[in-house]
Amino acid sequence: MQPYGQPYGQQPYDDPNQQHQQQQQPPQQAARFLSQQDFLSRVSGIRSDIQTLTTSVHQIAQLHQRALTSSDGSAQRQLEQLTAETQLHNTSIRDQIRSLKLDVERTSDGTFGLKKRQFESLNKDYKNEIQKFLQEEQQYKERYREQIARQFRIVNPDASEDEVRQAADADWGNEGIFQTAVRIALLSPVVCHPQFHSDHVPL
Repeated sequence: MQPYGQPYGQQPYDDPNQQHQQQQQPPQQAARFLSQQDFLSRVSGIRSDIQTLTTSVHQIAQLHQRALTSSDGSAQRQLEQLTAETQLHNTSIRDQIRSLKLDVERTSDGTFGLKKRQFESLNKDYKNEIQKFLQEEQQYKERYREQIARQFRIVNPDASEDEVRQAADADWGNEGIFQTAVRIALLSPVVCHPQFHSDHVPL
């Protein structure tokens, strides 16, 4: 039946306010967080990246040993390149893990518990691997300093402990232990002089 007061043949008009409300309704399927399948897929990918990181840490440990015994400097150059690549790889993993953390915090459905457990396990494994890397770097620095100190004592048998410490703490650049030993032999009179600090040793 034609509504009263409306010209014949015209359709009932829509309320503009009602139209506006319908247009403003958000999409029903707007996803604010990853599905369980997508989340687990990303976890699997990050675990693969962590395994690559583990392999790199083992290789770095081997190159550390070679750098301490090599006389041609090639191990030191390989070590620098691999360390730089590993640091970039680590940054990528860290950013991915942060992204997963944000997704867990946004999750509001029944997958929250599973996501939280997966994230905590993944983050723990990542932290353990980073700790191994940091420990390996620290051990290498300590072994390097010990070798520098031994070489310094060889060329300066009368050196005091303070002079040995200054030589061990000096920045000898990106060279192998044997190249450093040669420089110590050549520059030790300058290093030992009380008016000179290790930072002022001429190149």
